[in-house]
Amino acid sequence: MRSFVQGLIYCSLLKFYPFEKARILDYWTNIDDPTMNNTKIGNFALVMLHNLYNAKKFQANSSQYLQVISRLASLGPEIREFFLRAKGVGRML
Repeated sequence: MRSFVQGLIYCSLLKFYPFEKARILDYWTNIDDPTMNNTKIGNFALVMLHNLYNAKKFQANSSQYLQVISRLASLGPEIREFFLRAKGVGRML
């Protein structure tokens, strides 16, 4: 069931990414204005990074959790830059 949910999340990311990739990095230009930061993929990436520390409590699910983050980063260069600006590498370590 976990693999199914992981695949479902990935498929939805593949559908949203072409529409939102031009606006993903706008989050870092207007941090104070929440109306400009309404990309679903950007918000999802921040939630995944924010909950990364809590994921290690659930070791059975952590591999699928990390794989969703990996597949999120594989979508394109815009989301990879978003992860770099969100200090995702430091949070992963």
